[in-house]
Amino acid sequence: MTAHRRVVLGAVVAGVALVATGCAEQLGLPESTTEQGDTVGRVFDLYLVAAYVVAAIVVGLIAFILLRFRAGRRSGPASQTHHNAPLEILYTVVPLLLVGALTAVTLVTIGDVAADEPDPDVTIDVEGYQWGWRFTYVDEGITVATDADGGPEVVLPAPARIRFTVHSEDVIHSLWIPAFRFKRDLIPGTTTSFTVDTDELGTFPGKCAEYCGLQHTTMTFTARTVAPDEFEAWKAETEAGTS
Repeated sequence: MTAHRRVVLGAVVAGVALVATGCAEQLGLPESTTEQGDTVGRVFDLYLVAAYVVAAIVVGLIAFILLRFRAGRRSGPASQTHHNAPLEILYTVVPLLLVGALTAVTLVTIGDVAADEPDPDVTIDVEGYQWGWRFTYVDEGITVATDADGGPEVVLPAPARIRFTVHSEDVIHSLWIPAFRFKRDLIPGTTTSFTVDTDELGTFPGKCAEYCGLQHTTMTFTARTVAPDEFEAWKAETEAGTS
């Protein structure tokens, strides 16, 4: 096989591999169950497209150089170019503009996703401790917590806006529900809050994402999103069971 054909074959294989990689839905990113998670997914896709474009340009330039300037029947040293001001400006300015644009989009998205929006349908106080969780529905007076059987189940209506107010009583913990595509650290002595807008029904695992001691791995819980009428029935049943 000639060098020319090897270069072409390598470029084709690289292109097929790149396309095949993109066929995986968001490259293993957890399926989103909130509007905020959808926003994160759109930014992820933007980064993915930018990466594909940059990769295609780089591979294309390498292939062009290998083919255009390959050794042929010429003898003697090749001509040398020491400076090319327009090209140097181009490959400096374009990456700076690309990184700047992606940074701006990311910062705006972080602000939107981490915002504490007004008028929540449900407000839940979340307390992390070694090594468990305590979720209190503020308006309903319902509390679910880690017990001898394991982590609690947090029932949420969907579609709905949920406010989580989080804090820790001992060390740093981190509330993480992968399907929400969001996590928030619980800092001792500090209370923070954020909102999510649920839009999918299902049961989703949650855990502590910050190493917090010997039994860190036991800090798990489940988030279950249900239709609003089912949520009301769950509230009534739970309140009756605790009265």
